[in-house]
Amino acid sequence: LSCPQWKTGDWSECLVTCGKGHKHRQIWCHFGGERISDRLCNPETKPDSMQACQQQECAAWQVGPWGQCTAMCGQGYQMRAVKCVVGAYVSVVDDNECNAATKPTDTQDCETAPCRLHPSNPETKESMPGIHRTQWRFGSWTPCSTTCGKGTRMRYVSCRDDQGSVADEAACFHLPKPSATEVCTVTPCGRWKAMEWSSCSVTCGQGKVTRQAVCIDYNDQVVERSECDPEDIPATEQDCSMSSCQQINPDYNRLVYPFPYPDYRQKNNQGGNLNRNQGRGPVHGGSQWRTGPWGACSSTCAGGFQRRVVVCQDEN
Repeated sequence: LSCPQWKTGDWSECLVTCGKGHKHRQIWCHFGGERISDRLCNPETKPDSMQACQQQECAAWQVGPWGQCTAMCGQGYQMRAVKCVVGAYVSVVDDNECNAATKPTDTQDCETAPCRLHPSNPETKESMPGIHRTQWRFGSWTPCSTTCGKGTRMRYVSCRDDQGSVADEAACFHLPKPSATEVCTVTPCGRWKAMEWSSCSVTCGQGKVTRQAVCIDYNDQVVERSECDPEDIPATEQDCSMSSCQQINPDYNRLVYPFPYPDYRQKNNQGGNLNRNQGRGPVHGGSQWRTGPWGACSSTCAGGFQRRVVVCQDEN
């Protein structure tokens, strides 16, 4: 006869969403198609009902160094950056990914040497009325509001009295107020994509080829050029070289006669016969058209034109 056997269910999901945790499954004693008491199965062969599991690394708070005390003397405060990061590359993520209950403080009190109204002649507040004892104090800048491109960062700016307490801003009117926000730039959001080079601007000799460079995001969608770093834009023009140009006959535009001069026949062909295979047209009343050879083409490439001399000569 067969003995009762242990049966196992499916493993559950890991009980944590990050870091190290555990998962479990059900174990029961089975015999004859029915679930029976666990006491009837061999306890030494009972499978594990729990095992360790590893999820992605948990986000954690990362703190920066404390900034300078906001007060040159007396009591002030100092600030530091507190960011929620994750992974070996310390990627900054939303603060909601970290445990808010364990978030470190980003502000603390600080105290420097007591304030003196004059280094050689300390006076009390009552003995020198009308002297301004307030000053602007400011904290460290927050991280940039964007992870790429241009964003803003902020800092806390307040008017403080000589006791370090917050005073009305009007009490610091005699001093320029430090800026509480400023523009910050992180890695550009876009990247340059160079298009195909054009054909060379000439068919012979030296010329230029050009191409377009467009700014695209990481989905290969074209975005504003301001999203890309202007210092990294690819070259959009460069030299090109074609085969050497042929020399154009400088006289191509000058009429070329079939003879050295129009009365060539009278002076050099007395009693002779002209070459009647070249340029001979139909005879009309004893006269005929004479054509000279075609001149050089006006262009060494593509379209151009040629010229030749056409004259009407009589029988003399």
